[in-house]
Amino acid sequence: MLPFALNMHISNYQGMERKEATRVASAALGDFHSEFGIAKRFGNLDDGLKDIAADFCDDLRERWAYEVVELSGGGYCVKSPSKVLADWLRDHYDDSEYYTLIRKKPDILRLASADGDLRLTRCTAKRKAVKGLLMPHGWYPRNMGSEFPYTPNHA
Repeated sequence: MLPFALNMHISNYQGMERKEATRVASAALGDFHSEFGIAKRFGNLDDGLKDIAADFCDDLRERWAYEVVELSGGGYCVKSPSKVLADWLRDHYDDSEYYTLIRKKPDILRLASADGDLRLTRCTAKRKAVKGLLMPHGWYPRNMGSEFPYTPNHA
């Protein structure tokens, strides 16, 4: 039954011109991929970036307070956000996932920031200029000033 169906489709393609056969085959493959593709079963990486950014912010709140600066006008910013995120990814994902996610670092930082901007913002903290990533309104670290800062596992 299957060989008959395959032979029938092949003969249909052979009867078409090259451009038409390419168009029909591409449409059939696109339909197949949209119905049975891996993203349907396991989800798309870009769809999960919001969750990764939220997990990063939550963990940053708990354990990375030594990289957080309280701003004079209220709010917080993270110093060296790219390095902090890279260390966090290294601690929370295996090598394969790490190397995939490290390429998405700008997108994760953009989702984690208050203004959706990746550029470091010049802020004032204790009358001192600080560059960092602004954290969302209402975000605060739980262990600010901890005597025992978190040390990444890979350090």
